[in-house]
Amino acid sequence: MTAGAVAAGFVVGIAFLIIFAVVRIPPHPILATSWAFPDLDDYLPLLQIRIDGLKEVYSVGEKLDFAVAQKGGGCAYPEMIMIKDLERGGVVWEFNGTQASFLLFCPIVTNYADFEITWHSRDIDPLVMNQTGTYAVVAKNEHLTVQKEFVVVG
Repeated sequence: MTAGAVAAGFVVGIAFLIIFAVVRIPPHPILATSWAFPDLDDYLPLLQIRIDGLKEVYSVGEKLDFAVAQKGGGCAYPEMIMIKDLERGGVVWEFNGTQASFLLFCPIVTNYADFEITWHSRDIDPLVMNQTGTYAVVAKNEHLTVQKEFVVVG
């Protein structure tokens, strides 16, 4: 490359800088719109968690099939979904929803109060209870906890 070509490129670059500094380019209509994210605190009164499909009675070894739906909480599952043993105490199974957030795949939501995300037990290895007793599925996030009980019989 010759010195003349470098100088010409430099002059063209300076010319573009001057043109873009002087000529106002109108913004694209979508980019001109304010993109303020909604304040989640405005939606807390509308936050709902449901446990759907859980039967009241299961047999030992029967697969648990239920879903936990969170509405109005954004694009993440409830922080924790667990099964507690109500007779002997303790947690026998848990799912950490904060580690399975779908924020990367979240659609553009204009109203978080209408957005619902659902977790299904069928999406994991078979979830079965091998001991009789009284249990509860508990789903919770920072602002709300929901519990639904079931019994496992022999």
